[in-house]
Amino acid sequence: MRNIDDVTLKLVTNKHLLRINQDIEGRPPFIVSERDGNRSNIYCRVLSDNEFAIMFTNLTDDKKRLWFALENIGLPIAARKGLSLVNAFTGESAGIVRERMSQELDPHDCAVYIAKIV
Repeated sequence: MRNIDDVTLKLVTNKHLLRINQDIEGRPPFIVSERDGNRSNIYCRVLSDNEFAIMFTNLTDDKKRLWFALENIGLPIAARKGLSLVNAFTGESAGIVRERMSQELDPHDCAVYIAKIV
């Protein structure tokens, strides 16, 4: 830890990632979508305060667009609700999604969001 680089230090001290990791309810994540023989997955973790952590992963050597229907995490179209997203790495708003969520990822990349029902 004495020789940690700036990128790693930012990751291990990121308040959004720490919040996901240290959520008081401690619920395990579940797979929302699995592709490419378990190499392109979308995970969801239910957090306290009626929020979700959503992670897209691409462990392949190709660029991928991953998507899932919000009903896969218990938010059916009939509910007329969506998710307000915050990028967990940057802390910036990523907008609101309704019905489905998608993410394009470079090879060996991931994206993590904190989502609140709106």
